[in-house]
Amino acid sequence: REDLKRVLKKAGLEGRDTVFLFSDTQIVQEGFLEDLNNILNAGEVPNLLGPDDLEQISAGVRTAMAAAGMTINKMTIYSYFVNRVRSCLHLVLCFSPVGEAFRQRLRMFPSLVNCTTIDWFSEWPVEALTSVARSFCADLELDSSGANGGAGGRSRDDLLNGVLAACVHIHQSVEAKSKQYYAELRRYNYVTPTSYLELLNTFLRLLAEKRSEVSAAKKRLEGGLDKLTSTAAQVEVMQHELQELQPVLAATAKEVEDMMHVITHDKEEAAETKKIVEQQEREANEQAAAAKAIAACRIPQEV
Repeated sequence: REDLKRVLKKAGLEGRDTVFLFSDTQIVQEGFLEDLNNILNAGEVPNLLGPDDLEQISAGVRTAMAAAGMTINKMTIYSYFVNRVRSCLHLVLCFSPVGEAFRQRLRMFPSLVNCTTIDWFSEWPVEALTSVARSFCADLELDSSGANGGAGGRSRDDLLNGVLAACVHIHQSVEAKSKQYYAELRRYNYVTPTSYLELLNTFLRLLAEKRSEVSAAKKRLEGGLDKLTSTAAQVEVMQHELQELQPVLAATAKEVEDMMHVITHDKEEAAETKKIVEQQEREANEQAAAAKAIAACRIPQEV
């Protein structure tokens, strides 16, 4: 309602030609249509303007009324304001015929039909479809280098014309199939200009999403290739170092082998020495036992 109030003041106070564009996608509640119905029918919306707004209107149109030689009072001021609104305000309503809501609204608010000029926009020609698609794709980046194998070295204009032709063909093929659908089953499938705009928006959105996915996959692949290259370089360095260390390793292995021989020989000598020591220990133990026995025999004789 604030938008309507601002538009009415602009048309009624300033006398400027004003267009109020309203589409069915903006209908949050049916009361919007009731206000538009009142404007179409009477040029005003009941109870829309408050006392402050009426004071502003009275102060704003007095000069114009005086210049026109009109009588200035409360009734003539408001009547002059409403007439200027009817003359300067142009309502443009964009409704889709799809569904039952359109028929119901026309029955509930007859001024939408009786006080308007209806322009039916049905099929767009090929030139219009191509022009709209070109406008949507004006900033579209296309790879014309042929580096990816898909472009084949074609120019950007050729690629863009191919994209536009594909969009037009898709829309027209759906229109043709919708006519066939009605002819065979007597059921409507509405294909409106909005459908074409949704097609273009969907194409651009999917293209952006797929390009983002491909870019992310490309970055992962490049990261993997960098890792493989780095690993291969490290392996090459390690192989070179290993080749350089081969003589040192061979000499170390020979030293270890010689040392093992020495250790084995020393172990054998230690085993022989251990046997001799054990034999001497047994003999010493036997001699000690014999000595103890002799000593035990002498002690009683002395006593």
